Amino acid sequence: YQRRVHGGGASIHINSSLSAQRRAGSNPTLMSQAPVTATPPQAALAPVQLVVNVHEVDKSSLLSIALQWENVLTLLCIAGNMVSAIGVVVVVKALYQAPCMYHFANTLIVFHIVVTGACVYACYYCGVFPAKRIAWSQYLWISTAKVLSICTVNYSLYLNSVGMYQVLKFSNIPIICIIEYFGWSKLYSVRIYMSLILVLVGIYLTCVTELRFSLPGMIIGLIGAVTTAIYQLMTSHFQKVHSINAMQLLLFESPIAALLSAVIAAFTEASSLASAPPLSITCWCLLAVSGIFAFGVNLTTYLIIGRTSPVTYAMSGHFKSIAVIIFGYTVLSQPVELRNLCGISIAFIAIIWYTQSKLKEQQTNSMNSNLNIVSSSPSQDEVPAIARAR
Repeated sequence: YQRRVHGGGASIHINSSLSAQRRAGSNPTLMSQAPVTATPPQAALAPVQLVVNVHEVDKSSLLSIALQWENVLTLLCIAGNMVSAIGVVVVVKALYQAPCMYHFANTLIVFHIVVTGACVYACYYCGVFPAKRIAWSQYLWISTAKVLSICTVNYSLYLNSVGMYQVLKFSNIPIICIIEYFGWSKLYSVRIYMSLILVLVGIYLTCVTELRFSLPGMIIGLIGAVTTAIYQLMTSHFQKVHSINAMQLLLFESPIAALLSAVIAAFTEASSLASAPPLSITCWCLLAVSGIFAFGVNLTTYLIIGRTSPVTYAMSGHFKSIAVIIFGYTVLSQPVELRNLCGISIAFIAIIWYTQSKLKEQQTNSMNSNLNIVSSSPSQDEVPAIARAR
């Protein structure tokens, strides 16, 4: 709108290329010299308010479609993580058995991290993603937490029974919630806290058969749970604060993590590795396949944490554990008790409850953002005031 003052009076003129084109047809000369009829402010502003409402509806529908697409991508990442994690467990178990008899766990960790870094660098040089770097000190922190998490969790399994190892591993979720509360003052809804408690109860009934532990094993297990929680929280925090994706974070984090894990492997396995017999072609093929699966685990882990939260990633890990246990019961004909069936049922109900609660929170956040869009757009009373001010 343009306001022109003629003498003591004023008139509102509409300077619109669309209205001029309708009056002048396709002649550009007439279009530039087309007469403009004065229109009252209220009548001229009514179509503008209609256009704003249409844009608000479009923004709401586009936001809903984007939210659904993000949920689909998250489910695909979780499915890929499950396939990769189960695959790497099966292949590594085959490496530990005859004929390979490979028992160098720390060296295998180094190999997996190196393969992950090589795959990420190959994707970078092929133009899959651009490089984006954060401070080297932050890469050092997250790499240290990652290596400590892997090593302490594996050592906890060596010192404790399988049941105690599972209990210490499940403590990852409450530790994450405690760190988020004291570090970022983050609280979840009561429904989510209740679903988390039910998941832990269900997993306990399903997996834990005995609780045999030692004091060193308890300490190492707790250190492993804390470092795992810190590693997952830093992964989520760095991706969201610095606006980097999983590939960009792994590009510079993998070399540091490989170097740190190589130092640990050199101190623990160098002498026995030097005296070990050479590997066969079958073992090298299994190592290569395990490295590809490890790359899938690392990539999907970063994607899930970056898209959701460490708590959601931990929940997907428990769902993966339940799926593996059901596979053992149904396909491998492992013995099952009533206690195990009750635990599986409770865990599944809790996971569904958690998923519904998170989706409800997403819908609430989406509605709040829509309300912010509507409240930020000018109303019918505000637009004439803006026109008069101009």
